[in-house]
Amino acid sequence: MQELAYEIPRPANREINAAIVRAIPFDQVCMNGILNAPHELIEAGNVAFNTGHVFGRGHSIAARAPIGKSDRSSDVFGLIVERKLPDFVAFQDVGLVNEGLVGNADFRRAVIDYLLRGYSGALHIRFGIFPRLERCDMFFDVTEGRSRLRGPKHTNPPHIMLSTDDRNGGWSHQQPIIDACINLKLAEIDPDSLVRPDLEHPSFIR
Repeated sequence: MQELAYEIPRPANREINAAIVRAIPFDQVCMNGILNAPHELIEAGNVAFNTGHVFGRGHSIAARAPIGKSDRSSDVFGLIVERKLPDFVAFQDVGLVNEGLVGNADFRRAVIDYLLRGYSGALHIRFGIFPRLERCDMFFDVTEGRSRLRGPKHTNPPHIMLSTDDRNGGWSHQQPIIDACINLKLAEIDPDSLVRPDLEHPSFIR
């Protein structure tokens, strides 16, 4: 297994985050992860508290409050009727349809829009079906934001991690992402220095 990692600079640069996502070839991916609303939007009253959008397999979208949080109020009315912004945006096997992959540019547009609004969190992307030989993990200010990721506590900087199996012929799907990181002058870092949280299963989705 080969790995590459690039550090995303702080303070958060929304344009850099969006540029990385623009480079992802969304025609052959399966995506999981979560993005959380920034404090500035929450404090301004523009966010539906504890309620978010969940993008699922195919083209499904649902409004949802985190399971296991019944002791706290949610605001489905605010999200759907008052059209407030979501407290979080979750992705569950987005792009996977009947064990095949379907491209959808709307997923890319949605992620970019939320990143430009200041949302932060993490995304896990797999390229191809089986065997899943290429993957890309992106962490946008997850340690400074309101992380709902499971896994060990860590002090990783915001970063992008790319991995591939040698037998897959190199970085065939991820070369545009590598080129974007180089063009953005992101510093390459040692992948072994990073703690790996459980990204595929955000704690509120069970």
